Amino acid sequence: MQRMAVQMMRLPVAFLALAVQGVIQGLLQASLFNDVVKKEFSWRDRDLNMKVTMNMLGLAFQAASDQFIMMSMAQILTIPVARPIFEREVANRVYSSTAYYIANVAAGFFFFFLYPCFTALISYWFFGFENPDWRGLIDWMCCLTLPAVAGALWGMTLGTFFVSE
Repeated sequence: MQRMAVQMMRLPVAFLALAVQGVIQGLLQASLFNDVVKKEFSWRDRDLNMKVTMNMLGLAFQAASDQFIMMSMAQILTIPVARPIFEREVANRVYSSTAYYIANVAAGFFFFFLYPCFTALISYWFFGFENPDWRGLIDWMCCLTLPAVAGALWGMTLGTFFVSE
């Protein structure tokens, strides 16, 4: 596990790219869904209710799909890049493949959480929640972390099917 963490920390450009992508995506969500929650439902205006509901569903879909896709694409190439070392060490019985993947996931959890953090820190304050506070921000980060972790695990799984990058 320590090797995986060191390997991930050796690439500061990857960390910087993740931060920049999170900021850009947060700004995109903030511009597309600015004050989406402030819109109120009306008992008489069906069209307005439909528009408000579709805007909220659009935010939910865009936020979840963005986290899933970005993290899965970031993880797809991690396995093929490390495959020669992995095959050599498994052949020499240094560790099992199960231990390798568990260590890879455990070392990656810190990075799985960074992208949702950057995105939420930028976008949360623009959605127009009634009482935006730090607890709501943490809740929003946790909601974004779930599809990010699922996407990262999917990306690792998909990466095992590729022999080379």
